[in-house]
Amino acid sequence: MADLGENDLDFIHWDDLARRLPPEGVLRRFPTEEARLERLVAVRWPEEISCPRCSAPNPSRILTRGTYQCRKCRNQFSATSGTYLHGSRLSLAMWFQTAESMINYRAQVPRHNIPAHALSDILGCAYVTARRVIKLVDGDIRRAGTKILSTAICEKTADAPRPADELRDYRPLMEGQATAQHDS
Repeated sequence: MADLGENDLDFIHWDDLARRLPPEGVLRRFPTEEARLERLVAVRWPEEISCPRCSAPNPSRILTRGTYQCRKCRNQFSATSGTYLHGSRLSLAMWFQTAESMINYRAQVPRHNIPAHALSDILGCAYVTARRVIKLVDGDIRRAGTKILSTAICEKTADAPRPADELRDYRPLMEGQATAQHDS
């Protein structure tokens, strides 16, 4: 058997992530901001929540602020503390939807990211915002990334191959880009 090249490994990575996406879609699987936050907490702390500063278990919950406070060192932290999601003005829904869109796109076009104009249309945000979000999420979901979002939105294992019609078809976007580049 021949050794797999980088392109083959990338294809396998993106295809595996796309197969592990929820069939009903990320926003239907996690319909509320609370559900998305609970999923993020479960991904960051699979056993039990612990302080990122001193690793003490069982912090108290500050319900009015949506944060935790360590009983030992009094450090306050949230599910997004220490990640690129911390301090973001974007909702977790936008972050989850971005990761899902990028995974579906890269499963079809492994060597290219989703165009920022396409993502801005999907999310209903500014082009500049979409470009910045793509950069941050790409660093997370690629093979060598931190995998916070990809772990949060994907199932542990792919049960069965996903039919091609369940994946959003991004080929017309790429053909439109190629035509626009040749016209200039």
